[in-house]
Amino acid sequence: MVSIVCRRKNFPASRALGPVLADYDGAAELDQGISILLAGLAAPLIREKTTPKQ
Repeated sequence: MVSIVCRRKNFPASRALGPVLADYDGAAELDQGISILLAGLAAPLIREKTTPKQ
C-alpha cells in the first residue's frame, strides 16, 4: 500500500495521460517523421541538380 501511495504522490499527472496515450497514433507519427527525414535528405540532392554549373 505504501508503494502505491508513493507512486501517486510522485506522478500525479500520469493518470491524466491515459486518454492522451489511448488516442496516440504511433504509426502516423512514424510516417510523418520518416517523411520529414527523407525530405531533408533529398533536399541537397535536388538543390544540386537544379543549381546551374559554372
